[in-house]
Amino acid sequence: MFGDVPLFTEPNTGDNFAMTGQSPQTPKDQIYQQIIADCEFAENSLPDKAGAEKARATKWAATALKMKTYLWMQDYSAAKTAAQNIIQNSPHKLLASFDDIFDPSNEFNDEIIFQFDFVSQEVQTNRAARFSPRAQDDGIAAEDRPFVFTLGFGFFTLYKSFAKSFAENDLRRNMSVYDQVNDTLPLRYTYLPKQWRVDEPRGNTGLNYKFYRMGDVYLNLAEAENEANGPSQEAFDAINVVRARAGLDPLQGLSQDDLREAIRQERAWELVGEGNHRKLDLLRWGTLGEAINARLVAESNEPDVGPNNVATITLTASNFDDFEAIGPIPAAEIILNPNLKQNPGY
Repeated sequence: MFGDVPLFTEPNTGDNFAMTGQSPQTPKDQIYQQIIADCEFAENSLPDKAGAEKARATKWAATALKMKTYLWMQDYSAAKTAAQNIIQNSPHKLLASFDDIFDPSNEFNDEIIFQFDFVSQEVQTNRAARFSPRAQDDGIAAEDRPFVFTLGFGFFTLYKSFAKSFAENDLRRNMSVYDQVNDTLPLRYTYLPKQWRVDEPRGNTGLNYKFYRMGDVYLNLAEAENEANGPSQEAFDAINVVRARAGLDPLQGLSQDDLREAIRQERAWELVGEGNHRKLDLLRWGTLGEAINARLVAESNEPDVGPNNVATITLTASNFDDFEAIGPIPAAEIILNPNLKQNPGY
């Protein structure tokens, strides 16, 4: 997110705290190597399976983080090995039903590798409300509104053009696209049902924050294999496992470039709204600015998109420069540590 930053491997307290004002920036490649070392230490130290405290990380959470780090390093052979290790040796598996991943009665299902655990009334989150509809936004009369319209803030909605990119027979669509009531009343905005919790109070839910799950791992395996060895059968098999669960036809016979684009699109459909996958993917691929501008074009061409939506994305796209893919070193940190150098462009 920030490129080169100071690296600390000891607690930042006592005498070490005084060093923060003198520490230079560590090259990001060296930081990646430290992350890999930390992950391997965790793999050798953590249990294979979670015990009574289901939310605690296992060795497989460390392996998943290592897999992601190798992808950032573009060490695709190592990323492939990590993904294969999870698929072949972990207790986790792809659930038969996409809907079941998000079943609130079975949050710690076999697909989930690592997540933050929230509990209504105890350690609650308002994340579900951010994705749920807000009654005054939708244009539906009060008597026609389902119960979920009383639970949301309506902060996060899908772009219409992205929602329409789902195939009608895609079994993920039911949990990913909510744009009309009772299949008859169209909504102004498009919502993401897999992030709802209709059984708990508004702003006080136990919706867990999912970081790593098996659908993600299979698609990372497909990406790593395609980048390392081209469009091999192993790459097609990995993406097709995810597509088969979604009820979609398998892919075959694509070039490396075409399979790369297919994997990137599949990740968007599979993981929309989960974790922080999309932005990190776009940053990792170096396509954030391109994606923003492409979405502006697609959204502007949608006939049922409101002018406010187009104005918002136009503002985002028109003010984005490529250097902004890396964030600025905060000014407060530079004041505290004059050895820090600001990233280019800021």
